[in-house]
Amino acid sequence: KGPSPAAAKKRRVSEEVDEDDGPDPNSDEASRIRSTLMDLCDELGEDALADTTPKVLRRKLETRLKMAQGDLDVWKKLIIEWYQLGEEMKSVLHKFLKDLDEETEVTPKGLRRKLEEMLELDEGELDGWKAEIDRWTLKFNEEVDPLS
Repeated sequence: KGPSPAAAKKRRVSEEVDEDDGPDPNSDEASRIRSTLMDLCDELGEDALADTTPKVLRRKLETRLKMAQGDLDVWKKLIIEWYQLGEEMKSVLHKFLKDLDEETEVTPKGLRRKLEEMLELDEGELDGWKAEIDRWTLKFNEEVDPLS
């Protein structure tokens, strides 16, 4: 027995969307790729990234995700957008955290809303970036106060 008509229709619709606009940036696969991309960028560091072309970065990402060379080419535009947004977010996040006084408690969700506001994004737009923002916040706090 095949998929229900509703599931088949949903799949057809998502396939149509994929063909028109490229991969779905909100899919689980997109989330996995973006998260791995951010890990890779954090590991490489700013100096190495400055000398890395988007294509070389995609190849490194494919290797890390155990994909064939060229598999991520359809994700090219999204990967560049994510990279740029990630860099911008990190910079805004660090500035915001640096300016915070020690008494102010900020929840991870409150922090995402503040970042969305500062980056002029819609509310909820950064919810998919929760893990990355949490990691960058933790890293920043460790750099500022290594003993805590």
